[in-house]
Amino acid sequence: MGLSSTAWFKGRHPASRPTSRGGRAHLTPSHIDDTISAEFWGRASDLFRPHHPALECLTIGVVVLKNGFTLVGTSACASPENFDAEIGRKIALQNAREQIWQLEGYHLRSRLHEETEQ
Repeated sequence: MGLSSTAWFKGRHPASRPTSRGGRAHLTPSHIDDTISAEFWGRASDLFRPHHPALECLTIGVVVLKNGFTLVGTSACASPENFDAEIGRKIALQNAREQIWQLEGYHLRSRLHEETEQ
């Protein structure tokens, strides 16, 4: 079963739409990327006060979706000496982005269900 309604995707690039593969609708990485409007990240010890030594091991990533919804991911190292800002950023933002798949999957499944109910 393919998608018959494109109202949900209005204004999005066609390559970012969930596509039909073998008659089954599915999400693509480009669709997930297209939902994001901004990404932010930082070392928790730089973001929060009062200072606590444990915050030196934690990186927080925030993904803002085009609809304004925010998702938060984290990354932690075993000790401050092991902290690597680039690795922390990559993992924290990846963790936040992974949540988009669940949200978009739920939304796609709801749309497909609505189509079968009509």
